[in-house]
Amino acid sequence: MIEVTSGEITVSFQCDTSRLPYPVAITAQRFIDALDSSSDVFRTVNCLKDCFEATIKFLGAVLLADYFRSSAATPERNALLFQNLMKPALGHWVGSVVRDVSRWLIDAKVEGTVGRAVAALFFHPLVPKSAKPKRTQLMELCEKFVTYRNETIGHGAMRTDAAYERDLQDWFPMLRELLNGVERLAGYRLQLVTSRAGFSVWMGTESGTTTEAGAFDESLDGHFILCHVTDIETTSQAQPVTDLFPFLCYLPDREQQSRLHFYDSIRRYQETRKEVEVLAYDTGFKCVRPEPIVGLERLLTPELLSKAFKTHQGRMEIIEGRVAAFGELLVKHTNLVGRKFVINAVKRFIDDNDRGLLVIEAEPGKGKTALMCHLIEEVFGHYSPLPIHFFYRRTAGITDPDVCVRTIYHTLLESHELAEGDDWRQETSPEKMLDKLNDLLS
Repeated sequence: MIEVTSGEITVSFQCDTSRLPYPVAITAQRFIDALDSSSDVFRTVNCLKDCFEATIKFLGAVLLADYFRSSAATPERNALLFQNLMKPALGHWVGSVVRDVSRWLIDAKVEGTVGRAVAALFFHPLVPKSAKPKRTQLMELCEKFVTYRNETIGHGAMRTDAAYERDLQDWFPMLRELLNGVERLAGYRLQLVTSRAGFSVWMGTESGTTTEAGAFDESLDGHFILCHVTDIETTSQAQPVTDLFPFLCYLPDREQQSRLHFYDSIRRYQETRKEVEVLAYDTGFKCVRPEPIVGLERLLTPELLSKAFKTHQGRMEIIEGRVAAFGELLVKHTNLVGRKFVINAVKRFIDDNDRGLLVIEAEPGKGKTALMCHLIEEVFGHYSPLPIHFFYRRTAGITDPDVCVRTIYHTLLESHELAEGDDWRQETSPEKMLDKLNDLLS
């Protein structure tokens, strides 16, 4: 039990993190630690936000895993769903995944799965059977929290501590109810299949420290699954499980041991290169991997993935002045041969300076664009958030400095999953855009 009093505001929190799946448990523990020890209320509110996001994405992964293998899945729904999953913000996870998929599973009367149990947190069962599913209060609060996150805490600390303390008290019951719902699913344990006859348990803040015997289909080796505790006793035959791949993956990484990674977005889907961005919540590290593509193609078909990717690119050609044709430019020039000395010089400049202007001069055709594309994609492409870039291109008519300001501003918002308030969004003059960029950077 954690109890914190600040002024007239008291927040009490009790949570058994051992009954929570690993990515939820570690973010819940960080929130508990912030409540217990942090004097920075804005930091505590952000820990609440991080725990909310990890919980929503975990529950979303469970819902998606069951949905795609259920009678609720239709080609029309799949196409609609994945348009929003190409590069989903938190609002897409709450709305397009948790809300819509929960409603579809309830409406299709899918029973006896962990996905159905998750859906019941957000939609009431059909009573009478002919009625339409109705959102729970928890679902409504989750939707409202996304708006709060975008408009109030997305742009940094801009309010008084007293205001954030009231926010903490207001939103705390929502997070507690969400975590209580996950705790009630503790009969389904998050496990990593390590062989056909064994698995490690990923519950609580210590990942994979417990190993047990079991019986699994060969195709599940190396996959995260949810398996009911009562089924674990059955070792003579393959157990009924919910396979969470590709939305939760166990991936090797150069920077750390193999970890649990969440699906984050499609980075590239082309004939010669197919990649997904994935996020590890234990370190907050985002990287680009090809492995989840296999699972997405199995669930959605390559045709649907290709169509969704092209539609997404088309939508992004010019959004709020952001030129997305740069994607083709990057793909064309990324594979740079040589120039190692220049790459090292850029790295040294960034290591030695936390700000500043680096000028690279060369005659036309000597490889300046190719160098920048290689740096963006290959050298710094594993950073989280990803590098922000803008290319002045005289041959394409992209020479307007106002377009540059709008591009950088909106790309920063997108990379940090921020959204503008309605009033702020209407301020689009060049002068206001420069003011908004300066405010965002500060």
